[in-house]
Amino acid sequence: MSTENGYNPAMPSSVSGTADGGIVSSRDFEGYEGISKREYFAKAAMQGLLASGNYAADDDMCKEAWASADCMLGMQERMENLKAS
Repeated sequence: MSTENGYNPAMPSSVSGTADGGIVSSRDFEGYEGISKREYFAKAAMQGLLASGNYAADDDMCKEAWASADCMLGMQERMENLKAS
């Protein structure tokens, strides 16, 4: 897994509207990009582990969630490399 991919924003956005019709750009919030892809994948894995009923919120569950996130990022990178070749 490349570090760069794992720490890219999970849901980047560049421009959005406001209630009064104005435009807000992500440049207006420099330095804030939300959670990373890795954090997003770990969050999803943790939700699944908790829902399974096989885990309590402990260190083992957290390690498994992070390992699942790293696995997902690694597979994503391999699939992107296959498409590029």
